Amino acid sequence: MKIDQSIRKLSLEPFPDDVQHIIRECARVYGTNPDFWVSGLLAASSSAIGTHAVLHTKYDNYPSLWVALVAPSGYGKTEPLKFFYAPLHNIDGKNFEKYKTELDEYREKNKGRKSNASQVKEEEPKLEQLILSDATPEATGIALQSNPHGVTLFRDELIGFFKDLKRYNINGEQQNLLSAFSGSPYKVNRVNRPPIFVRHPFINIVGGLQSDLLKELASDSRDVSGFLARILFVMPEIHKTPLYTREELPDSVKVERNKLIHSLHYNLKYEDFTLSQEAHAAYESFYNKNKHLNNLKGYSDHMRMVNSKMDIHVLRIALVLHCIQLVYEDKGYEISLQTMRHAIKLAEYFRFTAGKVGRYLTGTQIDKKDLILQLSRMGHGQRKIADIVGVAQPYVSQVINKHLSGNS
Repeated sequence: MKIDQSIRKLSLEPFPDDVQHIIRECARVYGTNPDFWVSGLLAASSSAIGTHAVLHTKYDNYPSLWVALVAPSGYGKTEPLKFFYAPLHNIDGKNFEKYKTELDEYREKNKGRKSNASQVKEEEPKLEQLILSDATPEATGIALQSNPHGVTLFRDELIGFFKDLKRYNINGEQQNLLSAFSGSPYKVNRVNRPPIFVRHPFINIVGGLQSDLLKELASDSRDVSGFLARILFVMPEIHKTPLYTREELPDSVKVERNKLIHSLHYNLKYEDFTLSQEAHAAYESFYNKNKHLNNLKGYSDHMRMVNSKMDIHVLRIALVLHCIQLVYEDKGYEISLQTMRHAIKLAEYFRFTAGKVGRYLTGTQIDKKDLILQLSRMGHGQRKIADIVGVAQPYVSQVINKHLSGNS
């Protein structure tokens, strides 16, 4: 079956056949858009890999991804995340039971023991936790210290996360997250509390968003700080809510999912990856394209920030794709040209959805014009641009002609 490679959809082509089967079956049984399942897979795979894989280029990149699934309520954006993160939640459950047992033993051993400088007191057990649903900055830092593999801030509805971020922003939490995304150390200093320092933090932010709440994301300077440009928005074209059916997912699909996520989590042991010469050349062209786009007249600040982060996103997506492929075939430690091309196609989808988010944030027509110009630069014809953006073809022609004449 020919896979649709247009930027309006997330392609299944980058994934091994067994993984494509998981996505297709999930989308079919639940009647929801495949884009949600592809992005859920990418997010959970990234969380499973954590700091166990790093891509070495001019800069080092762990596969950290911030992913938001956007749709009105009832359109099936929650189930894909729950499905692909279920194995990681199960790992957390087992770690919690182990922690409780070790903590009880620790307390029993130290019951009645007086504090004495001459006594060497063993270290209290720490909870290793992969998924956090509601955590203060201190709790996030403690979780990172206990689990240097990385943590995911997971919320069914991310609007709650953004409200919490506003509450904690006075303590610099937003800046901490921005630094963590860029690979800078995560630091928390509080009076009368031990300082927290994590040299190589890995923090994913993942969840769902209702499209009518998108405009709220721009508050607290997130639209100008680059915070929103770091998020990969998943916004498929949806026309109707899925109907209920009695069919359930085959157990074989869940088994295959568990195999994939467990392999990514347990089998990678701090692996170092590089780009092949051909893949590096393709990345260099993509990088330079982003800089060229940002140098063009009339481009919005929102899209300029998005373009500047696409250089990072595409490397991380390529690393996730390569690690997924490793579960099914020995691909070695060099990321191929084909994988880089797949990553670039996925990145172009997220560039496209970032333009859609920009329109929600501004409430004006300027981002629609930017999107038309962007699609034109990518080589799409005016009829297709009109179809993608949802406007009349004469309007597309008018925007392009004004830009070419220097009157935009």
